[in-house]
Amino acid sequence: MKLKESLAMIVIGLVIGSLLTLAVLNLQQAPLNPPKNFPQDTYGDQPSCEITTSIPEKIQPSIPRIEEFKAEYSRKRWMGYDVFKAHEYYVRALDAYKHGERDEAVKLFEKAIEAVKEADLLPSLPKREWEITDSNIMVDDVPTPHDFVPLGTIYVRSENGYVAYPSNEPRWKLSCFIYVAYGESEDGDVFVYHGRLPFTGEGPHRPRIWLNDEWIYPFPTFYSPMYYDEEKVMVYNYDASHSYIQTLTYDPEKRLWIHEIKPIERDGPRLKIIGRAMGKTFWMGRWDGPFIIHGVTFNKKDIDIWGGFWDIGEMTAELILNGRRYVFKGSFLFDRASHLTYYYDSAKEGGAGAPLEFSCFYLCQDEFCLAVAHTDNPSPFNPPTSLQHQARLNLFMENRSYPLTEFKFWDDGGIQPKTFHLVGRFDGGEIRIVGEPINYWPNRWKVSRETWWNPEAYRTWGRATIHWTGNITINGKTIEVDAYGIGEFTRYNERLTD
Repeated sequence: MKLKESLAMIVIGLVIGSLLTLAVLNLQQAPLNPPKNFPQDTYGDQPSCEITTSIPEKIQPSIPRIEEFKAEYSRKRWMGYDVFKAHEYYVRALDAYKHGERDEAVKLFEKAIEAVKEADLLPSLPKREWEITDSNIMVDDVPTPHDFVPLGTIYVRSENGYVAYPSNEPRWKLSCFIYVAYGESEDGDVFVYHGRLPFTGEGPHRPRIWLNDEWIYPFPTFYSPMYYDEEKVMVYNYDASHSYIQTLTYDPEKRLWIHEIKPIERDGPRLKIIGRAMGKTFWMGRWDGPFIIHGVTFNKKDIDIWGGFWDIGEMTAELILNGRRYVFKGSFLFDRASHLTYYYDSAKEGGAGAPLEFSCFYLCQDEFCLAVAHTDNPSPFNPPTSLQHQARLNLFMENRSYPLTEFKFWDDGGIQPKTFHLVGRFDGGEIRIVGEPINYWPNRWKVSRETWWNPEAYRTWGRATIHWTGNITINGKTIEVDAYGIGEFTRYNERLTD
């Protein structure tokens, strides 16, 4: 009985001291001593910080305390051990205790202790370097299942059924499995979806939906690790209680990206999006390289490089919510990218956070889809090659795809811009468009201070759903642009502006 009471005391201390850390589990890429004012961004979707706890003093010496558990977790994680099952048990223990299931919480925490204690090294892969280039816009391959989940190239499989980074490569910072969509119903409801499947060891994500002019959160938070069913070409995560599952399945023959969120054994809200990729894929880089530069990191003199792809096209979404069935038609973007630090040997020591200052977005209407990745360099550092500046226009009426050979992108200069502009040329035509956001996430982008080159500077990260107008001319014909899409941005200003 004393053993159970002692373990319960541990869990009580854990919960009292660290319930807030349910949203702070980005142990894969977060530094142990994070920079001040770490931004909310796609690098975890939450501020990065250490887990803090207060632990009762009177516990049996043979039972590891929470500080010891998290220290051992971190130590082994950065040595390449497979500690992610332990982390999964840890999250489930917190959730069980929060719902009054004390005995279950104790059992799960015991499993977490045992799993971190018994963890083996993850498999390794041959060491290599990734070359960088100024653009990969001319790559136009159709993604394969291996491009979706590059086992043996940048990922390895754990004996526990999930994928992870290899034990001997700590430079990886982030793997995006991001799914966003814009659509409208026949009744005129506007639907915007921001989803992400957390990669193993990276921060949790709670899917968000814009409906009836507000952000809603009908689904629980999902956590790593990322499980992979190679036969179905499907990745998936669970929520903390393992009562919900989210999946993403790829059908390479039909170029379908099928994303589902559903309860496992009970009724509840559910979502299914079927996205069909159209035109040429937008590549940041094949997994064997070279990669492009996403930007200069704000906290250390380093650059974020990335490879992977975006697939973009039409989608149909079905949402079941509060007994009502909604159907939306529109567009989607699936972002399957991986980032790593360039100058440092470990993401723990290298540049952290979203690099400055990038603009990544897409827009679609019936006649076309456009994808753009552009970064300006506000720092005094000169990288070895130009930062990303590439765009691709897929014109469906011509069944043609055009890299934009020349384009200029700018905004109104605000820390959270209210207008965006793009002017560009391609073979046989040009594009001139202006974008105005219809919503932001967060509604007000969080502004933080300090970069390694300017401690007084301001920086931010955010997303926007943007309505674009203007025109495209091609071989003497004009397409009037009235399109919607979603973008992700970081911004930097030496003085604070609206």
